Amino acid sequence: MKKDELVELAAPILVSLYFRELSSLDPLRQLLKKRTVVLRGTVHVGARIRKGVLKVLTLGQTLRKRVEFEREVPFVFLENSLAKMVAEQVLNELEDPNSLLGTKWLDEQLQLQALVRRGKEMEPGLVPVVTGYQFAREGDAGGDELEQSATGFFVSPDLIVTTKQALEPWKYDPELAYLRQSGYRVRQENYDVTVLLAMQASGSQPEGRTPAGLSGKSLKVEESPRDDMQPVEYNTGDTTVSVPVHRRSTWQNLVLLKVRKREQRGIPLPMIALPAGQELILGLTYFRMAEGERTPYTSWALATAGESDVLLDRSFPDEAVGAPVFDDKGRVRAIFVGGDRCLSIQLLQGLTKKKLSFQGD
Repeated sequence: MKKDELVELAAPILVSLYFRELSSLDPLRQLLKKRTVVLRGTVHVGARIRKGVLKVLTLGQTLRKRVEFEREVPFVFLENSLAKMVAEQVLNELEDPNSLLGTKWLDEQLQLQALVRRGKEMEPGLVPVVTGYQFAREGDAGGDELEQSATGFFVSPDLIVTTKQALEPWKYDPELAYLRQSGYRVRQENYDVTVLLAMQASGSQPEGRTPAGLSGKSLKVEESPRDDMQPVEYNTGDTTVSVPVHRRSTWQNLVLLKVRKREQRGIPLPMIALPAGQELILGLTYFRMAEGERTPYTSWALATAGESDVLLDRSFPDEAVGAPVFDDKGRVRAIFVGGDRCLSIQLLQGLTKKKLSFQGD
């Protein structure tokens, strides 16, 4: 393959468009008229070398490259003229405050604005969690430098809850699980977890490191339940093998971090479980990279509650793992654990014997 040769994708890329805080319907009207759109973003490209000298040089590892892109592509929102007419009629109804659709749309806009405000109010109770680690074969001098960004939040004046994925992300990745079976290990001397308290989120970092790998003498792992692993199928390129990965849907996915009292900086967030079967628009605030800095970011999703989990109507990135999922009154209803899945906040009671403050309806 030549350097600039195009590679056909094995399957189409699915793109979902979400509009936040839509103050008018003009963007949707423009979308109906568009013939092209500009896509900007970051993709992670991976390739596994199966044969030849390169396989020996790369030890059979998957080569990864992060690629920034900006490309104009053909785009037609609705090709059917009748469907386009119906869409325009719906937009007219939404803009009419006296119509049933218009009233409902206005109510939802007010609710979304309330969620964004609540997200800002909750920021003092949130902490970014950054895990850096090196994955290498035993005896090798080098190895891949990897990083996982996640979120934690205060559930009491001295306790922060986050997920095991934030602290041990390799237990959740089938490819890394397969490499561990092949002799790869996390180098403890290169493993570091940084939890920034509110006073340190601007850049100054805690000093020292505990044996658990947490940066800062002020933090320690208070509760970390036994792993709950399950086998999943992983395609190596040559064959399919079974590898163990951690379940996301149980309380064993959670971790409590203790903060020394004199170092307390967070505000405990009020918590209340979401009744099974209930549907509700909920907010989600997490730390994401923006112009080289981690800053709090609030988004939203339609949530449906099960017995112990909460399903969102869309997926969120891994950096949102551990984030609180809350209602328009600022009450935490769930903890985001990856993809479109959350754990009900009531599962915290299985993590600790301490009495946490849960509110009633």
